Amino acid sequence: MPQIIDTGEYTPPRLGIRMDGRGYLSRYVLGRLRASGVLVVGTERGGGAAAAGLRGTELSRNGRQVTQVGDVIQAVDGERIRSQGELRAVLDRYSPGDDVTVTILRDGDTLDVVVPLS
Repeated sequence: MPQIIDTGEYTPPRLGIRMDGRGYLSRYVLGRLRASGVLVVGTERGGGAAAAGLRGTELSRNGRQVTQVGDVIQAVDGERIRSQGELRAVLDRYSPGDDVTVTILRDGDTLDVVVPLS
């Protein structure tokens, strides 16, 4: 929230991802992967995550099977992320336009990706 001091206004920084609101899909996928973090369910068109190449989770046509596991966000600028709440709290330290390094788990590999916040 540094922008409140500078401008008196607050626009929350966004990665441009969609998360699993109820957590059912996340618990299922993260349990299968034996991983912690935030599952990327989708990316917003034109958002920083899409521009950086983050992948969302894909489901079968009937919505009952995962056909592609999305990226799992495990850290932002080196700070470990275990939940959606932790992700929001860390992002609140930044402003739209800032770049953050997001550590993701993709297909068993750990990658660092620079994502511009919107």
